Amino acid sequence: MANTLKILLLEDSGSDAELLERFLHKEIPGCRVLLAKDKRSFLDAIDDFKPDIILSDHSLPQFDSEDALKAARSKMPNVPFILVTGTVSEEYAVNIIKQGADDYILKDRIRRLPAAIGTTLQKKKSENSIRHSEAIRRLIMNSALDAIVCINTNGSIIVWTPQAEKMFGWSEEEMLDRNLDETIIPVQLREKHLAGFKNYLQSGESRMMGKVVELSALKKSGEEFPIEILIIPIQEDGNEFFCAFIRDITERKKSEKKIIESEKIYRTIFQNSPLSKWIYDTDSLQFLEVNEAAVRHYGYSREEFLNMTIKDIRPEEETENLLKDIVVLNTGIDAQSGIWQHRKKNGTLIIVETNSHPIEFNGKSARMVIANDITEKRKLELKLREHQKEEQVKITATALEAQERERHAIGTELHDNVNQILVGTKLLLASVKNVPEREILLVRSCIDNLQDAIDENRKLAHILVTPDLETESLVEQIKWLCKSMLEIAGVKVIIDTSQYDEMVLSQEIKIAIYRIAQEQCTNIVKYAAASAVNISLSNTHQQFKMTIADDGLGMEANKTTQGIGLRNINSRLSVLKGNASILTAPGKGFILEIEFPF
Repeated sequence: MANTLKILLLEDSGSDAELLERFLHKEIPGCRVLLAKDKRSFLDAIDDFKPDIILSDHSLPQFDSEDALKAARSKMPNVPFILVTGTVSEEYAVNIIKQGADDYILKDRIRRLPAAIGTTLQKKKSENSIRHSEAIRRLIMNSALDAIVCINTNGSIIVWTPQAEKMFGWSEEEMLDRNLDETIIPVQLREKHLAGFKNYLQSGESRMMGKVVELSALKKSGEEFPIEILIIPIQEDGNEFFCAFIRDITERKKSEKKIIESEKIYRTIFQNSPLSKWIYDTDSLQFLEVNEAAVRHYGYSREEFLNMTIKDIRPEEETENLLKDIVVLNTGIDAQSGIWQHRKKNGTLIIVETNSHPIEFNGKSARMVIANDITEKRKLELKLREHQKEEQVKITATALEAQERERHAIGTELHDNVNQILVGTKLLLASVKNVPEREILLVRSCIDNLQDAIDENRKLAHILVTPDLETESLVEQIKWLCKSMLEIAGVKVIIDTSQYDEMVLSQEIKIAIYRIAQEQCTNIVKYAAASAVNISLSNTHQQFKMTIADDGLGMEANKTTQGIGLRNINSRLSVLKGNASILTAPGKGFILEIEFPF
């Protein structure tokens, strides 16, 4: 138990057990909880699990809390035993505590369970200390976090720990053999204390014995302050005395006051929120509270809302799904979100995104819902999807058109150039037979023709094959591109890379840049009749920019989107989330500028 608190839970209700386990893990981090559902599993768990504390439901089939207590005491007499039940009579509670139970907690006050566990464990430590030796007892009592005060049947104080000295201001020497009613009990409570103590000594019955209660106490200075106290009777060597475990809850009360103030602030925020909010009863589904935004948006008055259930704002066809959702929520789910249809008072259907979480509202189990109308957002999303589909169709069409153009270019190049070279070579080789004396000259011409064919094929392959930009520089590839396409046609090319860093670009991005440059060089060769081309590459602040400017014929600005080449460039840029800008006019050249993030 020094490291991990082991809790044996006797509970036959699955839902109650799940809630208790979740609550214990939350309130007592690191604890281990073992569930027993019947007598057999309970007895086995005592032997094998060796719990530090036992929490037992009252009524199980053929096995109740009294049976469980007897079994626990016979096997592990010093293990704390707390009854956790839905409801029992006060008489039964007193009786089972007399039989040896340490405490009982009603399930509707389960939040007091951690305190009860802590108090019970502390109580057992104190009992064991007293049982072993007075020295050990005093050592443990003096090191306890709570003040411990014990009295005998005469009402005289026999134990006054250092924590009690610190809490109340009286020393142990001042308090031993004095009565509580003349020291720490406020004047207005003394008569009631004496009457209750006398009644317990005569009848064995007390409303306070064995229970954690909140009272006022008195310091030596005369200051009253709130305490939490647990009084237990202890039998030792035929003598009975009473130990009170006292905790100063001044700070807790201040915190509770702050919570109340926070709730007021929370209510103000709830009412003034621009989003629709409401609180509903998880059992009846009745609206318990709504804010002004919900009243305005849905068209119902607050009074109308409070006479409705959450089913009333749903289309009839969604009622079944709503009820299924409620069943799931009631299993203990905390935060939950979803998309639903709601109906306004005027009959208009809206799409809302809801977020809800469980709360306690005026003593009822409830959920608070925040509803955000996303009807217009959904309409815009639908339009965007339709637009994206249209753009995808255009991109696909452009890609197919580019493929056909590429196939045609390859076929033309092979037919009009390479094939003609090969045909000429064949004719030269055939003429060798007829003119033997010119064999050397003809063979040399054939070799030159074959070299031309090889060069043309290499040029064609370089255009078609994706360059290896992991091992080759993009700048060098663009230089080769300009040399093989532009400079060979007499175009002067200047490339500026002073603001360019290739290391920050991925291979995929470099390939896209290369293809865009290749596409524009093709356009220049075909249409520009240019004498000079300037290319600049730069990348700063995670933004890449490339400009290709020629001094050619130019074109009318309203026709720049009609060419296949420019459509291909825009298709590649759309993948990179980039854009292209064009500056041109007839006789003024053509400037293409592309930009995209990386």
